[in-house]
Amino acid sequence: GDSVNGKRSRRGLLTDLVYLEDSPDYCRQDRSLGTVGTVGRQCRKDSSGPEGCETLCCGRGYNEETVLTKSKCRCKFEWCCQVVCETCLDSTTVHTCK
Repeated sequence: GDSVNGKRSRRGLLTDLVYLEDSPDYCRQDRSLGTVGTVGRQCRKDSSGPEGCETLCCGRGYNEETVLTKSKCRCKFEWCCQVVCETCLDSTTVHTCK
């Protein structure tokens, strides 16, 4: 902002964002403030964005787990009027904050 003799002018104050209270630590659970923390949250290992494990896990590290899920696959239409599918297992690596 503008300053006059080392002091901020009134015009500068009108454009400044002023915080009256500290922000809560969103990395930790605090029931009184309604923050749930990030322990157990799913994150993306290779992302540098806010969903990335480095950022989201607040430097605590993360767990890596392989999860198997069942899904229908190789579906075929059989005459007349029925779709028959096989059940396939898909392997996915999931990362969660420590």
